[in-house]
Amino acid sequence: MIDERTLARWRREREAYYRLLELPPDERAAAFAEIARDDPELATALRRPLAEAEAGSEESHSGAGGEVERIIGRFRLLCRLGTGGMGEVHLAERVDDVAQKVALKLVRSDLPVPTERARRERQILARLNHPNIAGLIDAGVTDSGQPWFAMAYVDGERITAWCDRRQLNLRARVRLFAKVCRAVQFAHKNLVLHRDLKPSNILVSAEGAPMLLDFGIAKLLDATDPRETQTLAMTPAYAAPEQLRGETATTAGDIYQLGLVLYELVGGMAASKARESMPVRHDGTGLPRLDHTFAALAAREPAAAARIAGERSATADKLRRQLRGDLGRIVSKATADAPHERYDTAQALADDLDRWTRGLPVSAHRGSFAYRARKLVRRHAVAAVAVVLLSLGLVATSLVAVQRARTERVQREQAEQQRQLADQQRGLAERQRQRSETLLGFMRDVFHEAEPNNTGGAKLDAGELLQRATRKLDARTDLDAATRAVLLTEVADVFHRLGHREAALAAAERAERELAPLREAHPADYLRSAQVLAMTLYEAGRYQDTVDLAQRALALESAGDRASRTELAIHRSRALAQLGQRDTAERDVAAVLADYEETGIRSGDDYVMTLNELAHLHYKRGDSHGALDLLLRQVDAMAANPNRDLAGELAVQQNIAQITLTSLGDVDAAIVALQPLIPRVEALFGADHSDTVGARTLLALAYVYAGDLPRADEQLRAGEAAVNGGAASSVVTTAQWRQVGARLALQRDDPAKALRLLRMTEKEPAAQGHWQDWLLGEALLQARQFDAAQTMLDRAYQGVRRIVGSTPDPALGRIEDSLGRCALMRGDLTAAQDWFQRAVEQFRATQGADKPTTVRSEIHRLWAAFLVSRTTDDLDRLRAARERLVKVLGGAERLQVWQLDLLIDDLARSLSQPGLDGSRRAQIRTALNAFMGVTNGRQIVGLSGFN
Repeated sequence: MIDERTLARWRREREAYYRLLELPPDERAAAFAEIARDDPELATALRRPLAEAEAGSEESHSGAGGEVERIIGRFRLLCRLGTGGMGEVHLAERVDDVAQKVALKLVRSDLPVPTERARRERQILARLNHPNIAGLIDAGVTDSGQPWFAMAYVDGERITAWCDRRQLNLRARVRLFAKVCRAVQFAHKNLVLHRDLKPSNILVSAEGAPMLLDFGIAKLLDATDPRETQTLAMTPAYAAPEQLRGETATTAGDIYQLGLVLYELVGGMAASKARESMPVRHDGTGLPRLDHTFAALAAREPAAAARIAGERSATADKLRRQLRGDLGRIVSKATADAPHERYDTAQALADDLDRWTRGLPVSAHRGSFAYRARKLVRRHAVAAVAVVLLSLGLVATSLVAVQRARTERVQREQAEQQRQLADQQRGLAERQRQRSETLLGFMRDVFHEAEPNNTGGAKLDAGELLQRATRKLDARTDLDAATRAVLLTEVADVFHRLGHREAALAAAERAERELAPLREAHPADYLRSAQVLAMTLYEAGRYQDTVDLAQRALALESAGDRASRTELAIHRSRALAQLGQRDTAERDVAAVLADYEETGIRSGDDYVMTLNELAHLHYKRGDSHGALDLLLRQVDAMAANPNRDLAGELAVQQNIAQITLTSLGDVDAAIVALQPLIPRVEALFGADHSDTVGARTLLALAYVYAGDLPRADEQLRAGEAAVNGGAASSVVTTAQWRQVGARLALQRDDPAKALRLLRMTEKEPAAQGHWQDWLLGEALLQARQFDAAQTMLDRAYQGVRRIVGSTPDPALGRIEDSLGRCALMRGDLTAAQDWFQRAVEQFRATQGADKPTTVRSEIHRLWAAFLVSRTTDDLDRLRAARERLVKVLGGAERLQVWQLDLLIDDLARSLSQPGLDGSRRAQIRTALNAFMGVTNGRQIVGLSGFN
C-alpha cells in the first residue's frame, strides 16, 4: 500500500501533468513556469515526463524534411486529436480502396507491449462488438518499435457538452447514460476493463448514440511495473480510491468512474471540483452529496447554478430537489469509497437508472412502505387525483356515488393488478440482483487469480485465469442451476474466443444440459447457451449433434434473442451442408436473410454473418459469381458500420481471395490479396489459432497453383505445430491443411505422402466431399493404381454433378481432366479425348480461354490426339500449344513448361524426330529435381495442375 502522504503528492503530480498536456505548447510553457515559481518540487517531478511526452509528439510530427506524410500500417495520419499519458491520438484514413477514418493512438515508445500477450488480448478486443463501443479496427508496431492501435473514429461530442447544448432534462440524460452502463457491462462480461472512464472518453454522435472510446487499450499495455500501466491508463480526477492506492483493477473501479461521470452529467459540476468546494463525507477521496454540492453552488454563485439548471430544462430549486432524491442516492451508491458498497455490476447500475426514469423504487434506497407508496402515487398521479374527486363526489348524490363506487372497484382491481405486477418485478429484480452478485463474484475470482501471491509470480494468460476461476465456480453449492448455467455459457464463449476448443465444448455442454429443463422459464438464457454449444459442436466436427441441438432450440416458443436465433440458424445451415444437405441449408439461410431485409435491416453483425453464410453456400454449389456478389454486399454492409468487426473483415477478404483463386482462376490476384492478410490475421489471433492456420493454408494452395512449391511448403510448415498438436486448430482447418499438403506432395511426385495425409483425413466428417475424393483419385492415379483411381474419381464427379447439375463449374473441369488422364493411362484414348474436351469447355465457361487451367486441359487433349494419330501435325499442334502456355504463365521457366518440354521430347523421339539436346534435357531434369524435390526420375501423369 502507498501511504497517504505519498498518495497525495503523486495525485497532485498526475493532475498537473494531465492539465499541462491538454494545453497548447506556448500556454503549457507559461503554466509550467508558474508551477516552477510556486512549487519547485512539483516542477522537478514534472519536468522529465513532460519532456518525454513532448519529444514523442515532435517525433510523430516531423521527419528528415520537416512536414512529412506519415503512413502507419494501412493508415495515413491526418491530424492530431489529442495527447494523454499513454501517447497521442491522431485522425487517420485508410490508404487502400476502402474509405474509412480511424482514431489512431500512438502509444509512448517506453511502454512495452509484449507481442505474445497482446495477440491473445487483441483477439478479445477485436470481437468486442457493441453498438456503443468504438471497436478496435487494427493494431501493430511501427518500424521504430512504437505500438499503435486504430479504433473506430467517432465524430461526436463529449456526453456532458452534448446534453448541455440540447438542454436535456435529467430523465433524458439518465436514459442516455444507462446505455453507457450497459456497454460497460458487455465489456465486463468479456473480461475487459476500461480503467479510464471520463466524459472525454464518452462521445455522442449526431444521431444521439453514445460511444465509449479507448476500451481495452490499457489491457494491452503490460508494463514491467504494473502500477505504472494502471496509472498511465487512468485520469486521477476520475480514478477510484483503490486505483489511486495502486491496487489491482477490478470491475468496481469502472463502476466508480461511471458514478463520477453521472455525478457531473446530472449535477453540472465535476466531482474533483466538488471535492475542492465542499466538505467531504469521509476521507480525502470521499464525495460530497450531489444535492449539497448544487445547493452550495446556488448560494455561492446563483448565476452559475441557474445556468446549469437551465441546461437541464429546470429551475435551480427544481434541480436541487431532483438531485436530493433517488437519483442522488444512485450516484452515492455508485461512488461509495469501499468497492463492496458500490453496485455489483454496471448492469445493476443501469437497471436502477431505468427504474428511476420510470418512477419505480430503486435498490439504492432501502425504502419503507411509505417510500414505496409515495413512488406509486407519483407514478399514477392522475389516478390519485381521481381518488380525491371520487371522495368529493360521494357526498353529492347517491347516483354519482353508485357510479363512483363502480369506478372504485375497477380501480381496486387495477391496483391489485399493479401490485401483482410490482411483485413480479420485485421478484425478477431480486433474481437479477442475485445473478449479478454471482457474476461479480466470479469476475472478482478471475481478476483475483491474476494477483502475484496467487500465481507464484508467474504471468497467467486469460485462459489459465478462467480455468482457475471456473474450478472455484464448480466448488460452489449456493448457486441455482440457471445462474450457474448462464455463467458457464459465458465461460465457454470466452474459452472459444481464446482458442481453447476442448474447454469451450465441455463448459458449453454443461451449460446447455443444466438449462434445458428450465428453457420455458428462461428462454433467452437457453437460446444463448444453445448458440454457444452449437458453435463449439460444429467446430468439433459433430454435425448431426449441431443440427439436432439447433432444431430443439429454435422450436422454443419464444421471441428470444434475435442474435442467438440467427447464429443457431447459421450453425444448423453449416452442419447441414457438411452432411450433404446443401439445398436445405441454403433455403434456411435465404429465409433468415429475407426476414432481415423485409424488416429493413441491412447492416449489423448478424446481417453480415447471414450474407457470409449464404455466400459460402453459393460457392459450394458452384455459383462463384453469386457468392462473390454476396461477399461484396457484405463488404458494403460492414463499411456502413463504424464499429465493424476486424476479425469479420479479415474473414471476408479471405473468402474473396479463395473465390478468386479456386473459382475464377486468378492465382496472382489471390496471392497479392493473401500475402498482406497473413500478418494481420496472425497479429489478431496468434500463430497457432485455426484462423491463422487456415489463412496460411489458403496461401499455400495459391503457391501450389502458381508452381512456387518452396513458398507453399513454407506456409504449411508454419501451421504444422498447431495442426499436429495444437489445441487451437479446428478439425475443419486440420483437414484442409492435410489436403493442401497432399496437393503439394502430388506436385512433387510423392503420391505415397499424399495418400498418407489423405488417409489420415478421410474419416473426418469435415474432410468428406468431392475435393477429398478428387485428391484421393489423383493420388492413386499418380501412384499408377488406375482402377482404384477410376472408382474414386467417378465418385467425385457424381458428387459435384449432384450439386451443380448442368451448370458449368471449375470443380467439374478439374475432375474431368483427371478422368481423362486416367483413361489415357488405361489405354482408352477415345474416352480420354472426350473427358479432356469436357474439361476445356468447363474452364472456358467459368474462367476463360486464356487461363492456365484451360490451356493445360487443351494440351492434354492434344496429347491424347497424338497418341491416336501418331502424326507430325498433332505433334506440331502440341508445340504451338507450348507457346500459349508460356504466354499465360508469363515465361518459359515454369514447372508446367518444363514438364511439357519433356513430354514433347519423348513424343518426338517416338517418331524418330530430333528432340531436346542433351544439355537442355539435363537442365530441365536438374531444375525439376531442385524445384520439386523429384529424385525418382518418374514422369508425372500429365502436367501439374493449377487448381
